[in-house]
Amino acid sequence: YREQFATLENRRIELVNAESLFDIPLADYSNYLKAKTDFEGMEVLYKQYKSLKHAREVWGKTLWANLNPQALVDGIDGFLKEYRKLPKEIKLLSVGLTLELKMKQFRNVVPLMVALKNEALRE
Repeated sequence: YREQFATLENRRIELVNAESLFDIPLADYSNYLKAKTDFEGMEVLYKQYKSLKHAREVWGKTLWANLNPQALVDGIDGFLKEYRKLPKEIKLLSVGLTLELKMKQFRNVVPLMVALKNEALRE
């Protein structure tokens, strides 16, 4: 959709210039601008989601015997720190709130993994 937004943005600029040139009242593009900023925010969130998904796939391939819970906690905390650095407008998108929730849920599962790995629990 990036190309479509670029085309629409060029068209919007042309129309604004034409409206200014002919002294026509400027049209309201607030809905378009909101859609564009939402799209740009979702692009940022999608990039973070892709890197998180890749990391979880790598972590998922770790053998149970080789599980290092601290590496999981450090990794997910890094993603959460990266998320917290995002602008407030992006974090408040429904997709952003869902991504944050999923990261926090994953972090909260790590202590359960540690408990399940405990030898006493196996018996």
